[in-house]
Amino acid sequence: MTLTRRTLLSSAALVPLVAQAGLLDADRSEAIFADTVGQVAGVSGLAPVVLSTVREAFVSAFGGAALTALAHAVQGRSVEDLLSGSNAALGEQIRFIALMLFTGEVQSGGQTKVTLYPWSLAWATLGFSKAPGLCGGPAFGHWAHAQ
Repeated sequence: MTLTRRTLLSSAALVPLVAQAGLLDADRSEAIFADTVGQVAGVSGLAPVVLSTVREAFVSAFGGAALTALAHAVQGRSVEDLLSGSNAALGEQIRFIALMLFTGEVQSGGQTKVTLYPWSLAWATLGFSKAPGLCGGPAFGHWAHAQ
């Protein structure tokens, strides 16, 4: 192929389109990941802090490529369908999300970090209590009173 001014200029015009397509794919992956987290949680309307924290921990544990791969695998399917498949890596990733959502904890560098404790879904299962500090009263809330 001979490089001419015309071919150079016409190919240069495609560069912004390719970049835009990459951004759209990233946005779509983020939306599908958020939907996946919602499916695992079993509730809609998760707080933005929960979604962003789960996303950051997921990328830290598995990498950005795994987030994109999970989004492509889930696209149009339920999480239950993925778990019934034979892909062990996807099962491990979904269990990671579930554990973080329900306990608020994540393993990082051999340490347990409690990043979502007040927002963990385990508190939503208790009709008689809320997370310390969110249950009323100053500082630690009503948990400070031994009753």
